[in-house]
Amino acid sequence: MKKMSLKKGLKAPVLGVFFALLILLYIVLEVNVPAIKEVPIAVSADMAGTKIVQISDGHGRGIKENGRLMRAIRSFSPDMIVLTGDMIDESTTNFSPPLSAIKTLSSIAPTFFIPGNHERANPKGDDFINLVRKNGASVMLNESEMVGDIALCGIDDISLKLDDVFQAMSGYGKCDILLSHSPAIYKSIEGLGIPLVFAGHTHGGQVRLPILGELILPDKDIPDYLVKGVYSNGETVFHISTGLGTSVAPIRFMCRAEINLITLVSE
Repeated sequence: MKKMSLKKGLKAPVLGVFFALLILLYIVLEVNVPAIKEVPIAVSADMAGTKIVQISDGHGRGIKENGRLMRAIRSFSPDMIVLTGDMIDESTTNFSPPLSAIKTLSSIAPTFFIPGNHERANPKGDDFINLVRKNGASVMLNESEMVGDIALCGIDDISLKLDDVFQAMSGYGKCDILLSHSPAIYKSIEGLGIPLVFAGHTHGGQVRLPILGELILPDKDIPDYLVKGVYSNGETVFHISTGLGTSVAPIRFMCRAEINLITLVSE
């Protein structure tokens, strides 16, 4: 009887440890094994068929040359690759991992980069931006480029009020796709007729709980519907990537790190 009582007494603590280990394993998976997320986005017929890779918020993390993520990007055969900011953290000193990835990405398809708040906060952020150029990516600081028939516009960091959508649009008189690190740009583009915006910055909330939703957001003025995924307000479709890295703490929960393989399909 005593042995049975001892066994019953141990059951609850052992189960508790087991479930705690499962949760820890899940958190490690969410942070360290990014999802390869395929996303169809409905657009007008003239943009349909375009394939775009979006990578955001690496915070110093690279993508291995022969790793699973790079193989997926190569096999996707994108028309362009967009890097929507915070490829480094404000405290990053080793730029090699992201720069090595950017060099390889630039050999796969035309690659476009915009800075985020962490590039701007890093003491050597300007050096990093210059090195991004040297490694083959186009840096877009309130500028635009034609990629095929698509007018691609990229703006500087909105949190420091360095963004200028009108300057970015002035090159071709229009903007088909806008790259903005933060989805908070939605306030500034109302009525401009921009069909599609790619953003990051939010990490998808990073830690999400049932009912409560996201727990960690960098900006209070970003509405819930612009925290992750695809959203349309009728005029503009937003795609907000949860990104590769983390901030505040190296954890994710119910919000896996990701890269995005986006195919524009006809409405």
